[in-house]
This record gives sequence, structure tokens and C-alpha cells, in this order.
Amino acid sequence: MSTIDPRITKAFNRIQQILDTKILDEANHHPLQESALIETLIRLDEILLAANEAGQRISFNDDLKLFPPKIKDITDTVHRCRHAVCHVRSSSQIADSKGLPKSQFSRVTPSDYYVEFNAAWNKGVLFDSAGLKLESDYDGDAAFFYGPHRLYLKRHIIRAFKEAKNALA
Repeated sequence: MSTIDPRITKAFNRIQQILDTKILDEANHHPLQESALIETLIRLDEILLAANEAGQRISFNDDLKLFPPKIKDITDTVHRCRHAVCHVRSSSQIADSKGLPKSQFSRVTPSDYYVEFNAAWNKGVLFDSAGLKLESDYDGDAAFFYGPHRLYLKRHIIRAFKEAKNALA
């Protein structure tokens, strides 16, 4: 990784430091847990962008809620979640009455769902309504929700991190 941009190297190092703390691994309600996820998503988004620019797009879509044409893989989902954590009034935190993403410039209505840093550790349902279900399908993994988007810690964040590291090495 010595030939890549040192800012990307730093992003890899910071994510690894955060993951090594295990702060995201369990529901310990640590006051910095959300901050750790926010920094991880910001830096992972930059790493995935760098991989894409290098012709090595990380494009798996296992266990992702896809919303074509804009959200088709892990790179798009991380980008949308990064947008949600960086912009307080982001439409990326909103799901419509059918559980679909709101378009960036659409008006928020009373039937919309506002979902910001909801998390589930292990298998279970956090929220279920006629239009939106926030559910984790796996024991032994954490699921993080922003709007209609779900990211698993191991299946998505850590996997994308490792794949991008290998792609950019």
C-alpha cells in the first residue's frame, strides 16, 4: 500500500484502529459508538471511491437492500449511508411509506420514516410497519440502519474494507 495516496493509507489505518476497539461489535451503548461508525463510514466511502477510480470497484451486493438504478452494490450503499451521517437533513435518512429511499430533493411527508443510527446486534426485528421493516437476519453480526439502507458490520463494512485493501495493495 506504499504506492497509494497516503490519505487513503491513513483511512485504512483509522478504520483498522476503530475495528480493533470492538466498539461496534456489541450493544454496549458506549457514547462514542455512533461516532465510531460515522468515522468508519466516511473513511470507507473514500476508500471505495479510490478503488473505483483505480478500476477495482467493490461491487458485491449480498444481503444489501438494493434500489436500482442508483443503489446497486456495496459502494453505492456505503456512499448513501455516508451521506446520511454527514448531512443532518439528508434524504438518505428517509424512507417513504413503502420503505423506499426518498429522492434527494423531494418533500418529506408525515407518512415518511426517519431512520438515523438504528442498530441491531444479532438476529431480530427493530421496527416493523406496513411500509418499512428494520431487521437483522444474522446472529453474530451487527446491523446498522439509515433510512431504508442496512449495513452489516462483518458482512458489509469489514468485507468491503478487506476487499478494497486487497484491490489497492
